[in-house]
Amino acid sequence: SAAGVGDKIGWKLYWTVNFPHRIQRANLDGSDIEDIVEALDHPQALAVDPAGGKLYWSDTAVIEDRLLRSNLDGSDIESLPVGEGAASWGIA
Repeated sequence: SAAGVGDKIGWKLYWTVNFPHRIQRANLDGSDIEDIVEALDHPQALAVDPAGGKLYWSDTAVIEDRLLRSNLDGSDIESLPVGEGAASWGIA
């Protein structure tokens, strides 16, 4: 499944792609599609914090699920702590 969210400040739309597993973004009119995060296990959910300039997503894996964040352009990826055994299928 794919997830998509919009950024009303930067006027971008973000979404996950299941194969190859990555996150893309484009202008709201669909132009200028770009890969911003690649080589993910299985991205499931996205959330945009336009005021903070951050993109959050969950990435499910065979061994361990992860919650990650980056700048809106995909730079400076950080892994965020999650509880032991937590499943990261969504972000609220």
